[in-house]
Amino acid sequence: MATRADWVEFDKISALGGWGRKSVQALELLASSKDRFHFKLFQLLLAKLASKGLSSTLTPNEATVAYSGLVFELEEATEDAVQEKPLALTTEAPALAVPIDASRVETFLATPTRQRVAMLLDEGVSRADIAGASEQEGTPKTEARLFFGDSAPPKAKRALEYLVEHGSVDANEIAKLFGSKTNGDLRALELVKVTNGKASTGLTDLEEVEHQLRHRVKRQPAIQVGRELWIQYDEPEDMELFGRAVAARFGKTDYRVATFKKLGANIRRWALWDDPYLIDPTRSALAARLHASALSDDLQIGAFSRSRDEALIGKFVALMSEGLSLTEAAERLRVPRSTAFLWKKEGRFEA
Repeated sequence: MATRADWVEFDKISALGGWGRKSVQALELLASSKDRFHFKLFQLLLAKLASKGLSSTLTPNEATVAYSGLVFELEEATEDAVQEKPLALTTEAPALAVPIDASRVETFLATPTRQRVAMLLDEGVSRADIAGASEQEGTPKTEARLFFGDSAPPKAKRALEYLVEHGSVDANEIAKLFGSKTNGDLRALELVKVTNGKASTGLTDLEEVEHQLRHRVKRQPAIQVGRELWIQYDEPEDMELFGRAVAARFGKTDYRVATFKKLGANIRRWALWDDPYLIDPTRSALAARLHASALSDDLQIGAFSRSRDEALIGKFVALMSEGLSLTEAAERLRVPRSTAFLWKKEGRFEA
């Protein structure tokens, strides 16, 4: 697996030459930046490559024990040391060297930041680990309740306007007209109260409804986190990963996969409704779809779609590379042929 005698060491990474030196230089550069996210992504890549190196030479139990001690630190090295040997692994006796695939290090460093998360997923790094990388050091988990944002923002706005016009209304009526999720979201945003089965709002002017709703949304902790992560992940399309990253800030890590996907799509919808300029206008197809999701009452617009499941796309491309036809690969993964042709049109693979 190793190329050019490249190695990862346990306990410390030292700049000792070859690709090892380049790896550490990259770590130093990423560590010095204000955004530690890509520094942590690189750490995850090196750890995964080391894990693969271990699994090729040790039994699973030995690999688990050894891998658990893998720590990334930076250590200065002399010029003599740089010329003597490559990046090496040193432990208490007996010493053990772990080979890594240096071509993957080169690929990571050459990959645009927007695509690095997808690369790590392809390498087998878990979404939970990548989501954890988004947490800034020293940032405590918020004590606020996690806002799920299960309703559509335009519908929430109309529900508020209805309450302003009609005053105190039976909560069941609001649920029937605008959905129970809308009622719950407005209560979470502290814009609606329910007392003795009656829903009411403190707002009295129709003209201030949208302003107040946007004000509360901007201050909502989960949406603030979502906005921050949106920039950090450079417009994430993997809603499970995005949902995991948001939930992790609130200490929530044990939801089902479907719940993480739903949370990611919901927070993205609310964040973009409040701040549409988060979307990169140069990505026209994506921009149009996301704008539509933020402005629609239909929660299926912009919701998680298998056509945007990067892990599924990776499996499909792998089957194609094995010689399966488009139809055969689609049938194997139970993917509609229309979705497979969409991936082809987007240039995800050549057939």
